[in-house]
Amino acid sequence: MQKKGIKLIAMLLMAIMVIGTLAGCTNGGSGSGSTNSKGGSDAPRELEMCMGQTRWTADDIDDSHMAAYVKSIEEATNTKIKMNAPTHTDFNDKLAALMSSGTYPDVIRPQQAWDTVVQYATRGYLIPLTDYIKNDTRFKDFLADSDLSIYQMGNDIYGIPTNLGNCKIFWFRQDMIDKYGLKVGDTMTTDEFVTEMKKVNQSEIIPLCIPKWIVNFQIYYNFFGAYGGLKKDENGKWIDGIQTQEMKDALTWLKEIYDLGLVDKEFITNQNADMREKFYSGKAVAMVDYSTYYLNIKNNSEGAGAPTTGVPVYTLVGPKGGKGNVNESGNEAFSITNKAKNVDACLDVIHWILFEKQGILNASFGLENVHYTIENGVLTSTEAAKAAGYNFSVTGLGTAFVPIDVTTLPFSFDGVKNEDLTRSNSIVATSLKSDYLGPMIKVPGGASPIYDEIASTYNDTLYELAAAVMMSTKTLDQAYADYEQWFKSVNGEGMLAELNK
Repeated sequence: MQKKGIKLIAMLLMAIMVIGTLAGCTNGGSGSGSTNSKGGSDAPRELEMCMGQTRWTADDIDDSHMAAYVKSIEEATNTKIKMNAPTHTDFNDKLAALMSSGTYPDVIRPQQAWDTVVQYATRGYLIPLTDYIKNDTRFKDFLADSDLSIYQMGNDIYGIPTNLGNCKIFWFRQDMIDKYGLKVGDTMTTDEFVTEMKKVNQSEIIPLCIPKWIVNFQIYYNFFGAYGGLKKDENGKWIDGIQTQEMKDALTWLKEIYDLGLVDKEFITNQNADMREKFYSGKAVAMVDYSTYYLNIKNNSEGAGAPTTGVPVYTLVGPKGGKGNVNESGNEAFSITNKAKNVDACLDVIHWILFEKQGILNASFGLENVHYTIENGVLTSTEAAKAAGYNFSVTGLGTAFVPIDVTTLPFSFDGVKNEDLTRSNSIVATSLKSDYLGPMIKVPGGASPIYDEIASTYNDTLYELAAAVMMSTKTLDQAYADYEQWFKSVNGEGMLAELNK
């Protein structure tokens, strides 16, 4: 893989030209008959976007680095983009405020899109993308086998997912496994997990560090056959998954491991960056994070002066055989709003980011001479990018709609061995297997007006209940008494009746 940087540039330019030419010849549904105006003489088409910062594994990046990334999109799609890019930490809150203000942009990329896309569609903010997905060859060829029902309201689809799938698993530090003699495997029972984590000296280190995002608690619910939301019972009837014995068992176990000191006592204030810093620096034995983080763990632990490798545990198995990791497939999606003045331009941008090789590579590695240089065939971070927290990410390529085998790229990576790339790709593929992937249950948009109105509050109420039980601010009975009163106040039974018509 030791090739000259100039050869890489030539190859990528050739690929872009071929893909652009094919796309221009095969458009079936954009309306204008032109899928990509980047080679034309027309003036750039203006549009506004709101998406989270493309971080290249940093939690916040320098504005100039994001601006350079946006410029690459503009140049590839003949557009002029006004970009609103909040950090991922507070993205959904800022997007919600923007949408409710009525001054929202043409294109949005919501997080937790399995909920937010349908909510925004229900409020009339979005336009249907069904015809483009079915008829435009740029999209239908990639999405033909995808289940897009989580973005569906009525008969229409309102979101385009950003990748084939994603999930979160348990990561253990190899050095801590060795230090405490932990017996860790691809799967462990919940009892084995407790037994092994009790071996950790809590006065030295945190056994399990997690972030404050209680949406991640679904990983623990899975072990007990519970679901944190509405679900169908064995008879196919919609029920409130929160008011089940399985959920009570899951919350009881969470409280148990918290009381035993096995979970970071500061979790309720941990941002993702806080959790990762504790894990990378050797202050925590384990964390729950994306299955794509094998190389991130290796690189960032070295940077923190506590080098190690990450060992994946894909799921725990509960007392009755329940299992599954956090299924975040469809977590982010692109949608086009009813403010869009040029839908063709919006589609061109979405297509380039998600389905063209160079767009995928830019999102993973950034831009040459801005984020990295290629010297003697080796991709190396620039000093300015390093100072801003940049670190290239290769594992996301494995879940892209256009799969890119990193071992075949005409360059290698500074400090990264081929065996590490192979191991990383294997972990990602394994985590998405049906044996390990947790459930994803979504209420169909438009089926219950009550649910469409209270969906966001419903989720928040579950998070409050789970946190209260786990940290003993309420007993299980008190928390459920309060929840049942809330459920009655929002006509929860009426919601279930609407769904079960």
